[in-house]
Amino acid sequence: MINFTQIYTNFDHAIDNLKAILDQSDRPEAEEYRKQLQIETKALRANPILRVAFVGQYSAGKSTIISALTGNRQIPIGSGITTNEATPYSWNGIEIMDTPGIGTERQDHDDVTYAAIEQADLLIFCTTHMLLDDHIINHFRKLAYEKRYGDKMMLVFNKLSAEAGDDDQKIANYRASMIKALHPHSLDEFPVCFFDAKDYCEGVDEDDKELIEISRFPDFIKALNQFVQERDKLAQLSSPIRRVRGYTEEIERNWFCDKSAQNEPFLEVLTRLTRRIREERHKLALEVKRLSLNAGSAIRTFGSDFANDIPEFTSQIELDNRQKELEIWILEVYTQSEKDFNKAIENSVKSLQDDVTEILKSNLVSDFIATFESETELQSKSASKGWDFENMTNQARFLGEFGRDIGIKVSQKAIGPLGGLSTGSLGAAGSDAHKAILIIGKSIGFKFRPWQAVSFAKNIGNVAKFAGPVLGILTIVGEIWTAYDKSKCEREMREAQGQIDLEFAQIALNLELQFKEQQQEFESQTFDHLEMKIRSEREEYHNTKTGNSEQLGKLRRVQQQLDTLIQSLR
Repeated sequence: MINFTQIYTNFDHAIDNLKAILDQSDRPEAEEYRKQLQIETKALRANPILRVAFVGQYSAGKSTIISALTGNRQIPIGSGITTNEATPYSWNGIEIMDTPGIGTERQDHDDVTYAAIEQADLLIFCTTHMLLDDHIINHFRKLAYEKRYGDKMMLVFNKLSAEAGDDDQKIANYRASMIKALHPHSLDEFPVCFFDAKDYCEGVDEDDKELIEISRFPDFIKALNQFVQERDKLAQLSSPIRRVRGYTEEIERNWFCDKSAQNEPFLEVLTRLTRRIREERHKLALEVKRLSLNAGSAIRTFGSDFANDIPEFTSQIELDNRQKELEIWILEVYTQSEKDFNKAIENSVKSLQDDVTEILKSNLVSDFIATFESETELQSKSASKGWDFENMTNQARFLGEFGRDIGIKVSQKAIGPLGGLSTGSLGAAGSDAHKAILIIGKSIGFKFRPWQAVSFAKNIGNVAKFAGPVLGILTIVGEIWTAYDKSKCEREMREAQGQIDLEFAQIALNLELQFKEQQQEFESQTFDHLEMKIRSEREEYHNTKTGNSEQLGKLRRVQQQLDTLIQSLR
């Protein structure tokens, strides 16, 4: 589980350690690196990871929950109305909005709260066992279904210790009450947490680990983490961290390397390869994000259009036919998504192959490889110039293996007597890349899980469950409805429409998560693998060829800190 509250702290530690290395240097470029670090630090914090709005009745303990999360004990807390406007708090890249209580007969409070909800990524609905009545249930249903916010809602029960009894039994009772109150809707559609924020605050302030555990508040923090993961909210942090990682490599190469005539070309080749890999990673991420957003948006639009069309249906046959159309349309979206994703992977690999081929055919590499006309001649040349013969042969072998790793065709004739490569006959491996991409010795062809496996049938079944009864309302003709009857039917209609929206949002989210999972698997097999090979080669070389080992050791530790951060974002 990602502990996103530590991302900023760990990044700041890495930045401070890197600044300490820069402060020990009298090189003129050190000041420019300091400026770049300031820019990246601001970039990391430029946009909040998550916008969270806390809503609920005024005595549900919303302000206490926010105080527990942020550690800010100056937030007004009391048993009455303590919040009259939406108050923002910034916490570890998260923008938290404390809203006035809803349902207090203050229309201005409700207006402020609904405005905050519109802007939020996550809506946390706060209640307690004491407030669990028809009034609060109706507000929850209104937000989840009538207002169609269900796909971004979390339900939390605060003040768990306020009632005597076993916590597990109390939680079971609260769940049962909520399940009954929400019928025919399902509580399983929402993340639900039970905790006591006041106990957690006291546990933290008094360093009482047992009280912290009893409070169950850490479970709530984990649920927030899960939401961040599923919505891919941490992806925006990786770019500035990766750029800083690149600065450390520049510093290592320019400040600590042996730049002899023998070694400088090889190190420059490694730098160019790394740069191309990172550029390709970024391009693929943008393309997958575009595909994911388009596919998810299409499914959500299907649901929204269907929900809006509900009042127009006049028979069960009409409804059934539309449902069958939806199943076909969404299956087509899944099928096309799989094709589009694999095409994006093919294009990425082909682009990377072309980039690496271009580098291996460059004058820089050609001049380097030209020395390998024969082993005897190279040994003679190495001896006369004081070069390390074994080191050069290892460098040549590395370049040959690297080319083969990404599917570049390197024939036995091309690799020469030392197992390296010549640049005269390099080309992309195979013309049938569209069938199976051969890379790093593996055949890659990604398949999205069948729609049955992602509970698609269940979601569509739920749509029918909620849309069907509405037909009974629509087909009543000639009856005299009271104002109450009309209001009740309109509310039921809005709830059914909101439930349909929620079901389709879950289908869309599942597909978006599959895009992300497949992207991460591919990156692990390709970009991560290739960057690690280059890094290992560079470090192995530097371990024997660098000076000022103390400062280099510190720089390596900064690199490890940044690598750990990047990995945590995955």
